[in-house]
Amino acid sequence: MQTFFSIIVTSYNKQEYVKSCIESVLGQTFKDFELIFVDDLSDDESVKIAENFADNRLKVYKNNTNLGVSYSRNFGLQNSCGKYILFVDVDDRLEPQILENAYKSLSKNPSQMLVFPYSFYYRDTKKTNSKNRFQRLFYLEKLPSNFLAQNATKELCSMNYEVWNKIFQREFLIENSIKFCEELSFGEDMVFYAQVLANLKTCAKLNQKGYLYTTLKKKPMENFIWEGKFLQFKKSMQYSQKILEKTKFKKHFEERQVFVLNWWLMKLRKKNDVSALYNFAKEFCPKARIVNVFSIFDLIFFTIYLKILQKL
Repeated sequence: MQTFFSIIVTSYNKQEYVKSCIESVLGQTFKDFELIFVDDLSDDESVKIAENFADNRLKVYKNNTNLGVSYSRNFGLQNSCGKYILFVDVDDRLEPQILENAYKSLSKNPSQMLVFPYSFYYRDTKKTNSKNRFQRLFYLEKLPSNFLAQNATKELCSMNYEVWNKIFQREFLIENSIKFCEELSFGEDMVFYAQVLANLKTCAKLNQKGYLYTTLKKKPMENFIWEGKFLQFKKSMQYSQKILEKTKFKKHFEERQVFVLNWWLMKLRKKNDVSALYNFAKEFCPKARIVNVFSIFDLIFFTIYLKILQKL
């Protein structure tokens, strides 16, 4: 039986978040949904915690081998029956009324994609932040509640490319063979979003926040293993660019990629060797302003620039 929403939660060895994530979905004020929980062969208690919920809307699956987040999301999509799809990371949460707000919008004006603002939840300080312009979807503020994608190419490329603050029409994804690239477990959202943009015609937005992205106020970059992710990041940039090569989104999406490259260069420079990333950025975006991480003047300029962006 078809539901209005399918919420797909993927998990791997994050048992400490499973309960709160599932509770945030099952506690929604709107009830017509299914929750598909896909565990990627965790060796902790994640599956047991999920199975302890006595709710027939929850379906729990466990991969036979560790296949990555992209496979798990694709599996969830293939086994879903909702009219609309949400992807949720297990260490995050949904706001209680996001499905109700989305239903009111989509039942009145069906769209292929709906986007909504989000908040950062800092688990070390227990505080929530949703002030900066990226979180509140600054570029979409002047657009109507429903709009054509071709009239908002800059706006849709300027927002974040992650899938978790977006709702997708299942029929739209299936008919256009849009799915996650299973060779990627880092940067996979960018490739997925590029496929969406390449086929997108109708879009809607909400003004109400709907997603709590869990992170740390001061995230230690020394614990982030970049070396194992660089090749995947590089592929995600290249694949995305190729997908949008002949579309109206090309120019603005490449501008967003430049920002992403500069952001990673600034984030990684203190604890990682970023020479390979810097060389790739210069080659990938030969005409763009790439931060020279070996220049003190560039570092000062981009540090101030990023701080200003966060406060707008």
